[in-house]
Amino acid sequence: MRLLIDCSVLSVGGGLQVGLSLINNIAYDNDFELIIIASHEIDKQIPKIIKDRVLSYTCLPQCSGLKKIKFNK
Repeated sequence: MRLLIDCSVLSVGGGLQVGLSLINNIAYDNDFELIIIASHEIDKQIPKIIKDRVLSYTCLPQCSGLKKIKFNK
C-alpha cells in the first residue's frame, strides 16, 4: 500500500514527536511504500537510512514567512 505522510506543518511539541514516531515505526514495514513530505524540524531528526528506504522523501525549505491566522471572535 502506498501512503503519503505530510509532516510539513509539524515544527514543535507533541505533533512533532507523533510525526517522528509514525515515520520511524512504519518505515521498516515492507507492506507500505512511503511518500514523506517533511518540515525542516522533522528532517533534522530522521535518520538517513529511513530517507533512503522510502519511495519518496521531500523536505520543504525552512520558511520564516509563514504567519499564523488569527480569527476574531
